[in-house]
Amino acid sequence: MDGVAGVGAKDAGSADGGGLLRRAERMRSTGSGAASLGVPGSDAARARAPLGAALREGGARRKVRFPIGLKLVAMVSALLVSALLVMNALASTFFLRDATTRVEENNHAIAQLTARTVESELRAMAELAALALRLAGADPTGESTARIMAANAGLLYVEGPGGEALANRQALSALGATEASVKAAARAASGRGNAPGVGVATLAPGLPALSITVPSSDAGIPLVAVVSALPFIGAFDAPGIVETWAVNAEGVLILSADSRRLAARSDLSALPIVTALRGSPAGNGLLRYPGADGEERLGAFARTAFAGVGIVAEAPASLAFEAVEAIGRRNYLILGAVLSIALALAWFFSRSLTEPVAVLMEASRRVEGGDFAFATKSTTRDELGALIETFGEMCRGLAEREKIKDAFGRFVNKTVAELAMKGELRLGGERRVATVLFSDIRSFTAISETMQPERVVGFLNRYLSRMVSCVEATGGTVDKFVGDAIMAIWGVPVGTGRDTEAAALGALAMRSSLAEFNADRGGPEDPVIRIGIGINAGPVLAGQIGSERRMEYTVIGDAVNLASRIEALNKPFGTDILLSERAARELGEGWAFGELPTVEVKGKSEALRVYALLGREDDPARPRDLDALRAQLGSDAPVGTPVAEDERKYRILEAGPGGERP
Repeated sequence: MDGVAGVGAKDAGSADGGGLLRRAERMRSTGSGAASLGVPGSDAARARAPLGAALREGGARRKVRFPIGLKLVAMVSALLVSALLVMNALASTFFLRDATTRVEENNHAIAQLTARTVESELRAMAELAALALRLAGADPTGESTARIMAANAGLLYVEGPGGEALANRQALSALGATEASVKAAARAASGRGNAPGVGVATLAPGLPALSITVPSSDAGIPLVAVVSALPFIGAFDAPGIVETWAVNAEGVLILSADSRRLAARSDLSALPIVTALRGSPAGNGLLRYPGADGEERLGAFARTAFAGVGIVAEAPASLAFEAVEAIGRRNYLILGAVLSIALALAWFFSRSLTEPVAVLMEASRRVEGGDFAFATKSTTRDELGALIETFGEMCRGLAEREKIKDAFGRFVNKTVAELAMKGELRLGGERRVATVLFSDIRSFTAISETMQPERVVGFLNRYLSRMVSCVEATGGTVDKFVGDAIMAIWGVPVGTGRDTEAAALGALAMRSSLAEFNADRGGPEDPVIRIGIGINAGPVLAGQIGSERRMEYTVIGDAVNLASRIEALNKPFGTDILLSERAARELGEGWAFGELPTVEVKGKSEALRVYALLGREDDPARPRDLDALRAQLGSDAPVGTPVAEDERKYRILEAGPGGERP
């Protein structure tokens, strides 16, 4: 009878046998997954995958983003850069502090020395002017006065409180100044009052001159002396980067080694250092300030006791700290050189760490892919070298274990072997629901009698290899071989809930694979063979069965016995795949079955319904009915074939309403 179309796959029962296996693979890789067919799926598939694919997969999962060598070089670089930068910063700070102190001390010493020199010269000129006036009053001939003036060319003009005056005409002529200009300068100076003071005297372009006022007791009019500034300027020619100049009590520039600046006679009272100078009670001090040009300067000042003249010694900060900056630049060059050498050494040193680690990483990926051939020898005597030796020993142990497992799996169910080696197999028996498949070669005894024993073994091995592949591809496990018979189970030791469907797919794959096997056979030495397959689902007892010396993991129970009885029914029915009523019911919709009468089997008191599996409803290549199936198999239905009563294992009853779908 036919069922209703369900979930489809066109290649489910194709004659080439590949469609069923591809269907099983799709079920294992999609929503039904490896668990759907009970395949210890991903592990087995990965074990069969090529090593290169496994390595690529492992590399994709464990891509190294930050290699050890890069991190080591970065760490060494960071430490060196940090250390050298801190050292350079500290050295620069200390050098800067030391340079600042030295420049300030030097400026202060120059200012003090220049102040003493200027004060001494001013006092000397004032005393000389007073002496010249006294001699002029006491010597009517004027010879003494003439000698004083000739000996002191810097004294250009003297005017007393009473209006008496002396002019050094020879010195004025030599300097290009006139007597009228010095008299005008003297009158301007006397207008400042009867107090000591120093001012600027304008005599001739490019001629620096000073007016000195000395207090007197006569009518409150001071003694005024006009002197050349040239004798004073020598004291302002400071060495190196220091610039020295002087201002009077009003903050006007009166003396400087810079002739252009001196000619301007600027009012510097607003300059910070002049303000500090004029307001300082002690008359001396240090100051760091922005100059008139905006450049930072380090300055020192000292004020004279006579006339309140202030001396300033200053140096541009950029020039003062040029040596410090040069040291900083050299330190950075040293930093770059040391860092380059350190990076090269760190890189070469890191290779002694990263190369063994890379070897271990690649070896780990290969081990993950199932390749345990690790023969690398350690080239270092450190912990990494010991680790490589240990890893090699581990790989050799794994390879030996894999050989044992592979050999063990050839004689014991592979899934059972893997679970046993993992310690996940429960000892003793446990009740499970499983699907059991029995298959058998028809007339194998007669076939083997016509063949040499060696050919029988070779033929049987080729046949069993094909059938076992079909079982394993659909998630089943081969429980045992009994001569040419195969017992396979689904759902034990690992169940999925779709074990009957997987068993049906496996049976259809065995049908297709057998057709391929028979395609190039025929003749006495290579006869065409037929098989019968019986499938039943139900409760079983699974566990270790045997003696104390030898045990076997298997399943026993009525469901197992019934599957064997159902397999034997293929011969009288002329079919190749039969299912019990429960197995057919669990398949559900989408499967096509052939109509068969009810039967009685040995060991069962009630009549049974069995169903011939035609294939998937949506498979266009499946047999359409029982006649088509028998024609494909080359058999008929010898239901009435007699057998001895004591050997009879079944009895076919009248066909009732048994053609209906389970």
